[in-house]
Amino acid sequence: MSEEHYIGFKTEEGVPSKPLPKQKHLLDFFSRKEQTLADGSFGWGKTDALVFAAASDSIEFPGNLSLLGRKYIDSFNKSTLVSLLDMIPMEIIKRHNKQEHEIELFNGSKIVYMQLDSSREAIQKVNSMNLGFFGVDQLEEIDEEVWIAGNARLRRKRSRRHSLATCNPAGHDWVWNRFIRQPGKNGTGHVSGKVWQEGVPPPTCQEDVTFDVCDNPHLPWDYIRNLLTNMPDRWVKRYVYGSWENFEGLVWPDARQEPFNHKHPEQGGHVVKPFKISKHWDRYVILDHGHRNPTAILFVAVDFDGNWYLYDCHREAGRWVDYHASVLDAKTQGQDINTFLADPDIFRERESEYTIARQYEDFGFYFEPANNDLGGGIDNVARAWQERRIRVFDLPQFEDFWDEVLNYRWDELRVQGVRNDPERPKKVNDHYCDDLRYMANHLYASKKPEKPKRERYWINRNRGSRAKAFMGV
Repeated sequence: MSEEHYIGFKTEEGVPSKPLPKQKHLLDFFSRKEQTLADGSFGWGKTDALVFAAASDSIEFPGNLSLLGRKYIDSFNKSTLVSLLDMIPMEIIKRHNKQEHEIELFNGSKIVYMQLDSSREAIQKVNSMNLGFFGVDQLEEIDEEVWIAGNARLRRKRSRRHSLATCNPAGHDWVWNRFIRQPGKNGTGHVSGKVWQEGVPPPTCQEDVTFDVCDNPHLPWDYIRNLLTNMPDRWVKRYVYGSWENFEGLVWPDARQEPFNHKHPEQGGHVVKPFKISKHWDRYVILDHGHRNPTAILFVAVDFDGNWYLYDCHREAGRWVDYHASVLDAKTQGQDINTFLADPDIFRERESEYTIARQYEDFGFYFEPANNDLGGGIDNVARAWQERRIRVFDLPQFEDFWDEVLNYRWDELRVQGVRNDPERPKKVNDHYCDDLRYMANHLYASKKPEKPKRERYWINRNRGSRAKAFMGV
C-alpha cells in the first residue's frame, strides 16, 4: 500500500509509526478473543488501538459493518472520531454522512458511529444491526445492557465477529465484574496499560520516562510529573496508575468488604464471622419485590447498642410471590420476627385490589409499608456505615449484596454540556440498597409509616400456630 494510503499509527507530526509495544500486545490479544477490554490509565494509546482495529476489520473484510460509539455522541465526535478519521486516509472513503453518522469505504464496508446511551431508541438501533465489529470508547460510561446488545449482534458471516472496548477503571462496577474479576471467562480478556508505575518517583527529565515505568514514553516528562504532583491521590490512582480501587462517585464510600475490627472499629471493615444470634435481639425482614428485576430480601438483627447484623439474604429474578414466600418460610423457621418491612409500591392497587402485599399475606407474611424517603434513607445508611453499625455475616450469599453496595453510585447529569454531582443515585442494580434504606428509615426516622388499618394475622413460628391480632394505627 502506498504511503498516501497508509492505514495505521502516526506520530504527532503525522509520520507513520509502529504501534507502541502495549498497543501491539493489545491488538494481538484482541485477534484471539471474542470480547477484549483495553483498560488502565489514559495516555497509553487505547483509543488509537480501538479505531485501528475498526479500520483494519473494515479493510480486511469488504462489505463489513462496524459499530463504534460512546455514551455521548458529542464526546465521540470530539475525540474518538478525530482519531478514526486520522487513521483512515480520505482516498479510501467513498462517503462520510455526518448526519447519519456513517462512513462508507470504497470496498463496501461501513463504519457506523452513534450515541450508546441506554435509551430505547439506541437499544433498538443496535438490535437492528448485523455486525462484524463492535467497539466502545470509555466502556465504564455505558450500561451493561448496551454492551450485551452490541455483542449479541455480532453475526456477520464474512468477519471476525468480535468486540473491543476502552475504559478507565471506575471501581468494582459491571466492567470490572465482567473483565477483571474473572479474566478469560466466556471469551473475555483485558490488557492493562499505565502512564507511570506506582511507587516510582515522578520523572525529572525525559530520560526518566522509559518503557520500564511508562507504556508511552513519548509523553513529555513534565506532563507526567504534573499529573503525579498536582492531582488528587484518588485521581492519580485511577487515571495514572490505572487502579480499579476507586471510590469516586460512590454513594456509600465508607462501606468496606473487610473484616470488622472489634478493638478499633474505625480501622476495620464491616464483615463479621457468623454466630448464634441472641433470641432477645430484634429481628427484621426487609423486602424489595420484583419479577423482571430481582426480588431482594435482607434478614437483619439489631443488638441492644443499635448495631445491625445482616445474617441472611435472598436475591432472585424471574420468580413469583409463591416462590419468594417459600424462601421466607424456610429462612424464618424458629425465629420471632419483630417487623416485616417492604417497598410501599407492593401495597398499591393496579388493575385489581389483589396487590402484591395481599399475595404475600395469602402465604402468611404481613408486611408493613416502609418509609421510602430517598435522601433521608441514603444519609441514614451512610451514617450507619460510617459508624460501623452495619455488620455483615461472612457468607457466600452476600456476594451480590456487596456487588450492589460497592457499586452504588451517584448518577451523572448533563446540563449544557457540564456534568454535575446529582442528587439521586443511579437507578440500576440497587435492590439491596433499597432494603438498607427501608431499614435505616425505620430505625432512625422520627415519623414511621402508618400501618394498614385492617385486621392482620401474625405467625409465631416457634409454636407453629396462627393467631389473630388487631394492628391499629
